[in-house]
Amino acid sequence: MRTHHYATAGIIAAAALLAACTPTATHSSSTVAPSTEVSPAPGGAPSSSPVASATPDPNSTAQPSQLTIVAGGDILLHLSVNYYAQLASGGALDYRPLFEQITPWIEGADLALCALEVPIVPPGEEPSNYPAFGSPPEIATSLKEMGWDGCATATNHSMDRGFPGVVSTLDTLDHVGLGHHGTARTEEEAGQTQYYTLETGGREVTVAHLSATTLTNGIPLPTDAQWSWNVVGDLGLRSVDDIIEDARAAREAGADLVVVSMHWGTEYVSEPIEEQTVIADQLATSGEVDLVLGNHSHVPEPVQKIDGGPNGAGMWVVWSMGNMISVQTIES
Repeated sequence: MRTHHYATAGIIAAAALLAACTPTATHSSSTVAPSTEVSPAPGGAPSSSPVASATPDPNSTAQPSQLTIVAGGDILLHLSVNYYAQLASGGALDYRPLFEQITPWIEGADLALCALEVPIVPPGEEPSNYPAFGSPPEIATSLKEMGWDGCATATNHSMDRGFPGVVSTLDTLDHVGLGHHGTARTEEEAGQTQYYTLETGGREVTVAHLSATTLTNGIPLPTDAQWSWNVVGDLGLRSVDDIIEDARAAREAGADLVVVSMHWGTEYVSEPIEEQTVIADQLATSGEVDLVLGNHSHVPEPVQKIDGGPNGAGMWVVWSMGNMISVQTIES
């Protein structure tokens, strides 16, 4: 039987418990998104939520503070998703009605990170379906108005519209005020980390966000703009060690938490494959990464705490969050 799935699923809340340490204040050579106002997630974070602890300052009398990070599965805009968005909003291309059931979770988070799997079309071009996706620019406006703060952009579809699509995607995200990491318009931008400064417990907390993919869908790496796509592993110009170095540099620049979005694994497989476990073990062993948010499988995979992580307290891995929104056809 063939069933069509219109899905707004794959959302996870991570509660980060920050001990009363004194955060550093400067973040050089980086992009800092506007500060996020504190508001609790509806009903609180699930009891199985990852918790990452920073090293306490023994001389501090301040109380620990808590923040919530909400993340979602792949935003995969088939043309039919665009049709439903227009239908649900009465003519305008507005995606907010399709996310109505989960919007309270997004709005209630201190930091909300989405996974924008497909590029936004360059000006004058039309949206498109698989195998070369292209999304309308209205998706960025809707995401911002729903409460998302930024997106991971390194995926196997990042280059579906070539380098102009990379530029259009990041220009559009910048225009609406969304942070991003994973693709870049210049070599200088490729060396930057996305930071989010939050206020919680009467102090500022800085979260660094990195994004990378192990897949390219057979699209060759660009030769004239090799810095436009954060591809790691056998296919890429970078290694997992480079991500670890980015995470280490982010901590030295003042990040209290480091979150890495990984586009990896195998489609329609509900358990992590060896590639995923090897990369996760490397990130955990480094002690520089607090949380890994996985995607690409289009189906949910487990949430697991593995050995390692900062101060040896363990590192939480969401192996895959499935799809946030799509209209995929699935054989069953």
